Formats: sequence, structure tokens, C-alpha cells
Amino acid sequence: MPLYSYPCWRLKRDTFFKGLLVIKIITMKKYLLLFSLAVFLFSCNIDEEISQNVTVPPVIELDSEDGIYVVKIGKEVVIAPTYQNVDYAVYSWKCNGRIISDEPQLKYMFDECGSYYVTLRVDTRDASAEEEIRVDVNELAPPVISLVTPVMGFKVLAGREYILTPDIQNAEGAAYLWTLDGKEVGTENTYTFKQDELGSSVRLVQSGGKSQTLYGYDEFGNDRYGNQGELQPFGYTGYQRDKTAGSYFAQTREYLPGTGRFAGEDINKGTIMKPGSLNDYSYCLGNPLILVDKNGRSPVPSPADAQRMMWDYCIDQYHDALDAIKDEWDSRVEDLSEYIKTEARSAMDSVEKMVDSVAEAVDSAINTGKKTWNTFLDARKSIHKLDLKIIKAITGAETINISLSGNMACVLALSGSRGFTIDSQGNIAYQYALNAGGGLPSLGVGLSIMRSSEPTYSELEGWAAMIGGSVAPGMGFGYDKVLMPNGHTASTYTIGPELNLPFTLFFEQHGEIGYTMTIWHFNVYDLLDSLKFKDAEECL
Repeated sequence: MPLYSYPCWRLKRDTFFKGLLVIKIITMKKYLLLFSLAVFLFSCNIDEEISQNVTVPPVIELDSEDGIYVVKIGKEVVIAPTYQNVDYAVYSWKCNGRIISDEPQLKYMFDECGSYYVTLRVDTRDASAEEEIRVDVNELAPPVISLVTPVMGFKVLAGREYILTPDIQNAEGAAYLWTLDGKEVGTENTYTFKQDELGSSVRLVQSGGKSQTLYGYDEFGNDRYGNQGELQPFGYTGYQRDKTAGSYFAQTREYLPGTGRFAGEDINKGTIMKPGSLNDYSYCLGNPLILVDKNGRSPVPSPADAQRMMWDYCIDQYHDALDAIKDEWDSRVEDLSEYIKTEARSAMDSVEKMVDSVAEAVDSAINTGKKTWNTFLDARKSIHKLDLKIIKAITGAETINISLSGNMACVLALSGSRGFTIDSQGNIAYQYALNAGGGLPSLGVGLSIMRSSEPTYSELEGWAAMIGGSVAPGMGFGYDKVLMPNGHTASTYTIGPELNLPFTLFFEQHGEIGYTMTIWHFNVYDLLDSLKFKDAEECL
């Protein structure tokens, strides 16, 4: 959806059309001002309301219209008000200066007859409200009937039920009697009246849904059950039944359901435009399923059809009003919409270009950083290779091992070492070796450095033989020659505290066979390659 079509472009007509809008764009500053105005208008909504923190007091609605409750002595009075705006409320019921309850509803029993004044107070965080209630405690409490009745009486839609349910206090053991036009129609605490779509009474219902009496009519009003007029006189379409004559009183004339016609002549004469109306005695133009005649003069649509027609009419009027408002609004804002559309597009194009430029700059900076990092890693690889070449040139060895070692001998010789190995291929390994053989009595620990002609650390793994000795005038200095199965050799130099036995000897000799294993290893070049950014462009 384009920006200019958003529904938030709703301007009050009285405000917009009373003034003259003149906009001149001269400099870039005014472009920016116009863009800011467009953004503001796009973000507006005339339907939105600015909310403010307003202190709203609680509202108390009693379940008694006059605030008076009557109860029999020894019976519990129940007062159940309804509340509004009572978040985090505190309730208190006070009588004779004493709090008798702190619940939203009061359930209390008075021991003596008389009138008691009870004050209900509701306190919230911001406000409070009070109501004074009178409770009359009597020896005998008369029933009190409360039934809200409209001034013009009840109006019931055709085909709908209407249930009369009065509020009755002190109704224990009570008997009920409902009368309609002086005749008894119910003995329950509620009464239900229902009409069919033509306005005919079809059923009287007692409380609990129990049917008291059923009525039925054909399309012309003939009594199907033969009970019309027994409990109430109103029957087909609301006509009053004349039980003696078997006719219905239709105000201006009598209606005969047996023949489906009126007994008297219609005082309203028909027209050639409605041929059925030319018969002065016909009922509802011969179509009683759709039409009803309430006064014996002019048929009208049945209540159900009238409701549908009225509803359809209201819907049509509603849609017509909406179309008119829409057309008016469109005509009023068309010019403004076109102007804003053009300027907004221009402003948005500028913003998009700026955003694209920033994005390109960020992407370029990120890629430059990646390329710089990759270049650094490549340089580090080159430096490492140079370091290995220097070490090889100095030591003349392909592999160097630096370990902590220990030895013990007394005819039977045992020794071991654990340390790091670096080779000319960029491998770094953590290895250990165990050796066993024979030698002169000695005991010592030290730091060992082994130089080997093996090309990698893995060639040092496995079995090997070693022959060597040491001198120990307090500090031991040792040398071992290591013989590999593949014909390669290695030299090991050891320095550290050592004790040779007997004390008169300052040297020892030994020969051993050992096994070397690798605990873990990694390749420097592989590690550096794994740290490189794969999505970076070619390095600088």
C-alpha cells in the first residue's frame, strides 16, 4: 500500500478547508521540513485519544432500589452490591460505630427487632465511596415484589419469548398467582409469554420450562387445538376471540376464520393497482402467511417480515451513508493526496539513497575488517614458517621436544617424560613416554630437550631404544641417544637435580627401551585457516 493512502490522512473538514495552504519549496531545509510534516501526518490517527491519569472513585450499586432491606428476626440478611472501579479495594460494613464485616457482600443476623443503619465504605488507592443502608428487622417480614415495568408497557418481538422474573424478598413458603385479563395463567414465580411470527400466542410456559398451555392455528386462524380463550382471550394475530360466535374481533369488523374472510365490508376501497384489494371481504389479499390485518382495514407485513424489511432498510441506509461520506472525503482530499504523494515519494527516495549509502559504507567497512583479519592470519602463518626455518637452521632438527622427565635406577632402571613437541610442518603435540631397562644407581628429575631428524611428531610415536648417562656433581647433566625402528635417531639433553649412588660416583650409565604416545595435537596452519572469514573478498 502506498504511503499516501493510509487511513491516518483524516483531517477535520472544518479545520482544513477554512484556511489557505500555500507551500513554497526553495531550499533543502524546507524539503526536510516537509518530510517531517509527512512523517507526522502518517503517524497520526484522529481516533486515538491521549490518556491521562484521572482519579476515578469507586461506584456502589445496591441490589435494592430504595436501599431498604426487610428481614425476619433470626434470619440472615444478605446484601450483595455490585461495584465499579474497585481495583485493590478495601471494604468495611459499619453499624452503630462497629465494623461488622470486611467482605464485598454482607451476611449478618440481627438479634433484636428494629431499624438498623449500616454504612458501606469502599476505599481504593485514590478515592473512596460510601452508601447508607437501612435494615428493618421485624417479627414477621412481608414479601416485597420488585419488577421494573416500562411506562409504555412491555414490547415483545413476534416469535420471541418474554420471561417476567420479579425480585421477591421474604418469599419463603410463598404461593404465586399470575392472571391475564382477570384469568389465572400461572402459579410459578416466573411467567413466560410467546407469540408466533404473525403475532399469535402459541404457548404459556411455567417456571422451569414446563409448558402450561399450547395454542395452534392454520394460516387463516382456525383453532387447531380447540382451546383458544380458556386461559386468555387473545389468539390469532392478537385478535380477541369471541367464543360464542367463533369469530375474532378485528376492531372495525369481525373476522371469520372458517371462511377466511371478514363478515363486513372494508371501508377502505381497493385500487386497480392491487387487484386483490378490490374484494371488500378478503383477508390479507389472500396471503395470510406474509401479511396481517391488525384493524380490519389495511393489511401490513407480518411482524417478522416487518422486522426483516426494517433491518434491510437500515442496512441499506447505513451503506448509502458510508458511500456518501467516502465520496465526499475522496473529493476533498484528492488534491492534497496527490501533492503529498509526490513530495513524500521524493523525500522517501532521498532517505532510501541515504540509507543505501550508509549500508554500503557499513558493508564495505565490515568487509575491509574481514580482509584485514585474513591478511593478519596469513602473515602469522608466514611468520610461523619463518620461525620454524630459523629453529631448524640453528638446531639442525626437524622436530623439537621439550619435556619434564624423571628417572630412577638400581640395576633396574625406570624413567618417563611428558611435554610438548613442535615439528617443521606446524604441528604442536602433547606427548608422554615411558621407558624401562637397566643402569647404575641414580635418582633424579630434570628438563629434557630432544632434537630429532623425524619430519613430524607422529614419527616419534611407538617403540624406541635409548642409551645414555649423566654426571651429577650436585646438578645432573645427561645425554641420551635415541634409536628409532625406521633408522632415524634423536638426541636428548637433560638438566636437573640428580643423586648418584654410591656417593663416591659422580656419573651413571643406563640403557632402556621406551614407548611414546600422543595425548592431543593441532596444526597451527589449520587453526589459522579456521579463523579466517570465508565470505570476505580477496585479501588486501
